[in-house]
Amino acid sequence: MRRSLPAVAVLATLVLLSGCTGALGAGDSAQTAATDNRTVDVGATGAVSAQPDQAVVRVGVETRAGDAATARQQLADNVTQLRDALADIEGAQVRTNGYDIGQDYRRPPSETEDPEPRYVARQSFEITINDTSKAGSVIDTAVANGANDVDNVEFTLSADRRNELEEQALEGAMDRAETKATTIAERADLTIEGVETVTTVDRGYRPYAAEATATAAGDGASTDIDSGPVTVTAQVKVTYEAAESA
Repeated sequence: MRRSLPAVAVLATLVLLSGCTGALGAGDSAQTAATDNRTVDVGATGAVSAQPDQAVVRVGVETRAGDAATARQQLADNVTQLRDALADIEGAQVRTNGYDIGQDYRRPPSETEDPEPRYVARQSFEITINDTSKAGSVIDTAVANGANDVDNVEFTLSADRRNELEEQALEGAMDRAETKATTIAERADLTIEGVETVTTVDRGYRPYAAEATATAAGDGASTDIDSGPVTVTAQVKVTYEAAESA
């Protein structure tokens, strides 16, 4: 798997604290309070992109009937069929992420008639697979077995892979922060001597949202999903100790 080099945006400020002296009054002894602390503060964001190793397909099953009990039963039958079909897809993890039964009103043929109530039952699912090439097959299987709504498809990262890329993004951010701090220090006739503090400001990742397209396949059509890179970011704030250059 190929990785792009970290892209980093850096905002840096230089803080110089120089010596100061206290004011003297009559009868006071002369005292000098002096500080020689010099620091360079740098904020840096690193980003790493990689190919996804997971796909998440979100689908829904919806039924309509004249009463709630019938709508619920029809939904249960369709959901059972859907679950049985998805069980044949190796490694597919199916999770319910929504369930609702409510009223809907159809417009009557005549304006003088009252709206006719109907009941709508809906259950939505999140299907996670580790073989990203099977995303289209999951959609085809779901639609052929009771699903009548495909919400979206996301290509993302497993927890282990995401942690690995976060570490790479942090390393890249720290490398770039050190380079920028050194450049700033040199322009101010200072030398970086070490790290005083480091704070992780933020970590995040952006899944790749895909669009499904139908592709001719023999006597039917199969769904083809194109994946794309997932980006992981890490942001740090570093304070470096500095001293006057010799």
